[in-house]
Order: sequence, then structure tokens, then C-alpha cells
Amino acid sequence: RPKGIIIPTARDLTQIIDPRHVPHLNLITDASGAQIVLTSTWRVGLMVADIRGALRAAGVTGQVVGATPYIPRTVREVRHLEIQAWMRDHRRSGAPFAILDDMEDMGDLTPWLVRTERGVGLQEAHVGLVLRMLGEGPKDL
Repeated sequence: RPKGIIIPTARDLTQIIDPRHVPHLNLITDASGAQIVLTSTWRVGLMVADIRGALRAAGVTGQVVGATPYIPRTVREVRHLEIQAWMRDHRRSGAPFAILDDMEDMGDLTPWLVRTERGVGLQEAHVGLVLRMLGEGPKDL
């Protein structure tokens, strides 16, 4: 797998989204009412509306409400800062949240991370963890 960021086109997204993982995400959003905020490198160079459409076409039922801002540094240095910036501007105080990501360092946000494996993605085993976090997990930073 090449290093660096490869930005797919909107047309490519439907081929990149693995339909085997969609039911897991749908179970989370349908059961909890959680909304989706994009943190993936997909959001760089693509419109949120295009990503939302590709996810919908793949069968994702959850509502995509936005994307974190892009901070131009290495992804591993700033992903958690991008998430914090979005939450500062958009999140209702005290609203539960979970971060689904294949990165292990989320800085101060690590307690809210459900870590997926790169190249494997969201698995059935993650669903219960996320639902517990959204229902009973830590609520404030």
C-alpha cells in the first residue's frame, strides 16, 4: 500500500465503500440516533455532499452532518485537533460521542476512540462498544 494520502474521486467512493461494513454502521446510527461527521482524508478534495451521496448509494442510513476542518499537517499529528475544532463549533455540550478511526493516537480524545484496523474497517465487534459509549460513555471533555 503506498504511503501518503490518495484522494478518491466522488465516482470512486462507491467502489471504495465496503458493503460488508455498512450494516454495522447502520446498526449504530439506527439504534442510537448518532450522526456522522467525516474525519477521513476523503473529505479533503471532495464535497461533503458527494461523500454523503456515495454513502447513501452504498446503503448507509445515518445522517452525515458535516466534516472536520482540514489542518494542513501530517494526519497523525492533527486528526484529534481537527475533531476537537469541529466539536467546539458544532457539538451540543454533554452530547455523547464516539470516534471510529484506525489511528491510535487521539490525544485527549483517546477515551472516546473505538479503534478499527486499517484495511479491515468497522466490524461487528465494534458495534457494541460504540453503542455502550454513546449510551453510557464519558460525556464531556
